[in-house]
Amino acid sequence: MMGGTIVNVTGPCFNMDMRVNCRFNTIQVPGAVIDQNRATCVMPRIYITGYIDIFVEVEGSNDLLWKGKFFVETPEQSPELVSFKKEEILATEPTEITVQWDYKNLTMDKNAPVSISLWGYREVTINPEIVFIETIVV
Repeated sequence: MMGGTIVNVTGPCFNMDMRVNCRFNTIQVPGAVIDQNRATCVMPRIYITGYIDIFVEVEGSNDLLWKGKFFVETPEQSPELVSFKKEEILATEPTEITVQWDYKNLTMDKNAPVSISLWGYREVTINPEIVFIETIVV
């Protein structure tokens, strides 16, 4: 639901010269062709749960390469891909927060650069808000 999940689409229909986009319901994101049999996209933030439509399209045309359903979990149901020390994140004013993750959840390149941004979530009206706080590491 918060986005960031790497989604792989497989099938013998990709050309390395193709530029593809993935559409999650109505939200379009750029994709990447990995090889003849696989393209990948990063799921955007989605404000609904359950099954949604996903499409893979050739950029700049109306060519639909693939269509399917994608299940969006609530944050409570999804596996913990990033972890924190409980005593740090539950503190009112922590002096530091240790963040841990398995790099293979994000990339296959162990040396890929990482940008970490701090975001907040609040419900002050009927519409929840995701609020950018600051980029803390680039």
